[in-house]
Amino acid sequence: TQWPGRSAEEIEKFVTAPIEIALNPVQKKTSVRSTTLFGLSVVKVIFDDGVDDAYARVQVNNLLSGADLPDGADPEVQPPYGPTGEIYRYTLTSKDKTTRELKTIQDWVIERNLKA
Repeated sequence: TQWPGRSAEEIEKFVTAPIEIALNPVQKKTSVRSTTLFGLSVVKVIFDDGVDDAYARVQVNNLLSGADLPDGADPEVQPPYGPTGEIYRYTLTSKDKTTRELKTIQDWVIERNLKA
């Protein structure tokens, strides 16, 4: 949600927080995450695996319509993959591998398999 010319603190207080509160009741979510920048609030709702995109969008749109936002801050629901083209995010962790070893696995195994 854009609110041009506003500080990150203003965006957090008047845009991000009200959107997070409005989206709190959304069903079948695993989490709600947000990032607040100068003039911009990005709130991501992460849904359980297998949740239909249309179902999720309807829920989010319905709840956003009730959010108490300032004039000029009009939220938009983006496609599931987002404007950055992000489709999937993952994290590699291990109790017995170093960060360098995990990076090697990422570069030589996982990345190549994802591109295949």
